[in-house]
Amino acid sequence: MEHKITRILSVILHPLLVPSYFLLLLYQIPQLTYSLYSDRYRMILSGFVLLLTFVLPVLILLLMKLMRIVASLMLEGKNERFLPMLLVAVIYFLAFYTLYQTQLPGFRIFSVFMLGSSLLILAALFINFFTQISLHLLAWGGFTGGITGIAFLFSLNLFFWLFLILFLSAITAYSRLENKAHTPFQIYLGYLSGFFFMTLLFLLSGLLVLIP
Repeated sequence: MEHKITRILSVILHPLLVPSYFLLLLYQIPQLTYSLYSDRYRMILSGFVLLLTFVLPVLILLLMKLMRIVASLMLEGKNERFLPMLLVAVIYFLAFYTLYQTQLPGFRIFSVFMLGSSLLILAALFINFFTQISLHLLAWGGFTGGITGIAFLFSLNLFFWLFLILFLSAITAYSRLENKAHTPFQIYLGYLSGFFFMTLLFLLSGLLVLIP
C-alpha cells in the first residue's frame, strides 16, 4: 500500500508538471503583475504551458514507449534518458523563446524559469554520462531556486511558499527513495544542482535586464 502511494506521489510531483506548478504559484504573488491580466488570459497561458511542457512531452514519451525506445515514463533507466531529455530540453527552450518575445514583464519572469529548466536538462544529460541524477529532485530544486531568486530580486517575503515547496520537495525525495529509483547521493545531487543553478540564473537575469 505504501509503495503504491509513493508511486502516485511520484506521478503527481512529476518534473514535467513543475513548470505548471511554478506558473500557478506566480499567480499568487501580486507584486509580479499577473493580477493585471484577466482570468481568461491567465487560463489561456496556463493551458498553453500545460500543453507544451506536459502534454506534448508525455505524448512523445508514450510514443517512444510504444516503439520500445523507453521502458517507462519515469525514465528510470540511465541509458534510455538521452533522446527524451534532449527533446524535452528543446520544447522547454521553445517555450522560453515564445514567452520572452511577448515583452510582458510577468511572462518574462516565467520565461527565465523555462530557460533555466531547459539548461538544467542539458546539464543532467552531461551528468548522466557519469552517474544517474534524480530528475524529480532536479526539477523541484529548480522550483525552489526560482522562487528564492524572485524573493531576492523583488525583495519579497515568500517564506510560506518556500516552506511549501521544501515540504513537497521532501515528499518527492522520500517517494523516489522508497521506490528505490535513486540513491541518496543522486537525490541530493539533483536537488542542489537545480537549486543553485536556478537561483543564480534568476539573480543574473535581473542584472542583465532579462527581467525588467
